[in-house]
Amino acid sequence: MGDPQGKSPADRVVIALALALLALVLVRTAWLCDDAYITLRVVDNLVDGHGLTWNVGERVQTYTHPLWLFLLAAPYYLTREHFLTTIGVSMLVSLLAAAVLAGRVARATGTGLLAVALLVFSRAFVDYSSSGLENPLTHLLLVLFFAVLFHGQARARNVLALALLAALGALNRIDTLPLYAPGLVAAWWRARKGGGTWPAFRATAALACGMLPLIAWEVFSLVYYGFPFPNTFYAKLGAGISSSDLVTQGLHYVENCWRRDPLTLGVMAAGMLAALLRGSGAALAGAFGIAIYLLYVVRIGGDFMAGRFFSAPFVCGVALLTGWTDAERARTAALARGIASRFVEAVPRLAWAPLVILVAWIGLGMPGRPESDRPAARATEAVVDDAWASPTPTVFSDSRHGKTLAGFKDGHGIGDERLFYFANAGLLRYRRNAELPMIGFATEGRRYRLLDRPATYVHGSVGFRGYFAGPKAHIIDYYALTDPLLARLPAVYSPNWRVGHFVRNVPPGYVDTEQALHTRSVDFGDPEPIIAGPPWRWPIWRALACGTGVSPVVYGQDADATAFAFDGNEIEDMRLAAYYDQLILITRGPILARERWRAIWRMNTGRYDHLIDQDAYRYPGIRRVVADELPRFEAAENDWKIAAGVAFTQRGIEVALGETRRERGIEIALDGNDKYRILVVGDDGVLVVRDVGPSAQASRAWAVYEVALPERVAARGYAALRVFPVGGDRRYRLGWVRPAE
Repeated sequence: MGDPQGKSPADRVVIALALALLALVLVRTAWLCDDAYITLRVVDNLVDGHGLTWNVGERVQTYTHPLWLFLLAAPYYLTREHFLTTIGVSMLVSLLAAAVLAGRVARATGTGLLAVALLVFSRAFVDYSSSGLENPLTHLLLVLFFAVLFHGQARARNVLALALLAALGALNRIDTLPLYAPGLVAAWWRARKGGGTWPAFRATAALACGMLPLIAWEVFSLVYYGFPFPNTFYAKLGAGISSSDLVTQGLHYVENCWRRDPLTLGVMAAGMLAALLRGSGAALAGAFGIAIYLLYVVRIGGDFMAGRFFSAPFVCGVALLTGWTDAERARTAALARGIASRFVEAVPRLAWAPLVILVAWIGLGMPGRPESDRPAARATEAVVDDAWASPTPTVFSDSRHGKTLAGFKDGHGIGDERLFYFANAGLLRYRRNAELPMIGFATEGRRYRLLDRPATYVHGSVGFRGYFAGPKAHIIDYYALTDPLLARLPAVYSPNWRVGHFVRNVPPGYVDTEQALHTRSVDFGDPEPIIAGPPWRWPIWRALACGTGVSPVVYGQDADATAFAFDGNEIEDMRLAAYYDQLILITRGPILARERWRAIWRMNTGRYDHLIDQDAYRYPGIRRVVADELPRFEAAENDWKIAAGVAFTQRGIEVALGETRRERGIEIALDGNDKYRILVVGDDGVLVVRDVGPSAQASRAWAVYEVALPERVAARGYAALRVFPVGGDRRYRLGWVRPAE
């Protein structure tokens, strides 16, 4: 159907109509989520002169997308309106991405129509083309990248363009870098072999220059915030979830997408297959980027938002499917001509119509189970055991979407976030006389603003609350996404953890400390500047080299702190208080103070990590008993009228075995109608995990379980068991623990 430069007016009208259909779908599905308002609170503080902060006066990077934040800040400065402004920017950027994909990446009208059809029927793309998150800008930068990668020449200036787009993509969300890296390396490799003087040097210089925006931001982040990565990186890195558990959850995330949105995963697979058929280095590099990114998503456990992390590789898959160059078309046709030459000649003009019909069929949910097959008992449940493959197609979504939360979340905690928020934060629910969002989180934040006084609050799901509460409210986020101290504490252990919702135990005295920081100025003394005089005499060099000349303030026996200590620090754990003093210095102290930079160096190199009692904050409130002191009785005949065994709560129970044991099996008696997770603990931490219960004999109060242990665990030895309820009636008891016979 011809090259874009030679498109007829009719071709342009067809593409425009397809984009208009996409625009209509985006209007009908537009919404905002709670996490978007974490960014909007920072935008609001920035516009009001409080800097790039979440809580006023505390420099913490609570957002993962600096470029998206600045893009939102410009129109927000003009409108001072959050809801329509954010949705408008999101939709405009999404439509621009679609236009570039259909007009520049896809070089023919037929492939352009196919590209738009794929976008329209992908739930992942449509759901996160609004939402307030950074996905729209990620999509735009990716399609611009592939437009240059596929259709640009092997020159240094194209390497510069690709490196700049990759840097901006990483600046928009750093973990999308794997999608850009293989293509960027392939382009650099081609350019270094081109003609001209010193081609390798020119290509490398172009690559380095293009990455300058990302490098500049990392330098700024280290100077301003004291850390190179967003606070969310540390919150998720230090949650304490094992790699195997995260990978298992990541596979569930893939499965959820396959059931709810098979088109999205299918396009990724088809795009990688198309790259093999195309045979070019650029296409293969794009496919390799998708593969690396998918492995990364599985490794981190995916996300709690269904489809969110798949929209970017989906766009890459669409580009690989539709972005064939003329040379690739000719080469592929030549290879196939010997098999069916006449058929192959007709394919470029005939294949796109049935492909678009197939895409629509899949996107409309035809492969899924019909609504009538859903069990009636689940009609009002928000959580179901399986993710339905036939939710409302995006093209049929209307103002009634989200009025019921049936099927909102699957058994692994992966939720349809648009379904959850749409009734209270969807564009079709907008009315002039009712400010959106109307969800309870936002209402609570508005109430805090009306109080009009400096106050400290503790919450999870802090986006709506934080934005509407205003600058006088200091919000402690127990999910740790916005809190610098809690992000560095391990998450409270729970067998029923949900990805992205890792709860921290708020240390006693922390709320009082934050209130003191919020209501009064901190005296940092008379700090020596880290930059003073000529560069060769800057004190920073001495501070980084040895840190001499600083008197430590000792908390406990082995704390390693600088001279600064906040006199309003009420944290009861003295070692943690010393740790937080250094965070206060980093996040609130004078930016160029020598003491602050010494603390930055030590904090980022782990010199203060020993001040955190990992076990105490990972297992707070756990009941601790000794096996030999447990009551001795014949538990099998007891019922709950007899106060037998040891009761414990959702926080679990630890049984010390008294000495290192090496038996291959353990016998443990537990309340029989509940499910439990048993952790076998040695000197090196948790050695093995086993799930037991509930007992099939529901009439008996107790069940005796034999926990078999691998030979390697017995050889290493173990000294304790930790038992946690997974589910049941909240009446949990332990009878005995002894070696299995």
